[in-house]
Amino acid sequence: MLPCAYKYVLGIDCPLCGGQRSFLLMMKGDIAGSFRMYPPLVPVILCAILAIIHLFNKKAVPASRLKQISLIVLAIVMINYAAKMFASV
Repeated sequence: MLPCAYKYVLGIDCPLCGGQRSFLLMMKGDIAGSFRMYPPLVPVILCAILAIIHLFNKKAVPASRLKQISLIVLAIVMINYAAKMFASV
């Protein structure tokens, strides 16, 4: 597992903390465990796939649509982060 520089410097989880472990659980077939570990993983992966498609075919995924999807995924990640931070207080 790659260490989190954000957590190392600031001492708190970053918005993506848990993503690596969640991805590994998903690859092992533990979908429920993956979701419990990091709920926004699927939207983040889908956004990354759309960004890659956009790099190769700009008509398939227009930049304006990719921007909208990215903002929605960012909101999902930040809501998850806020919930995790409030739960740990």
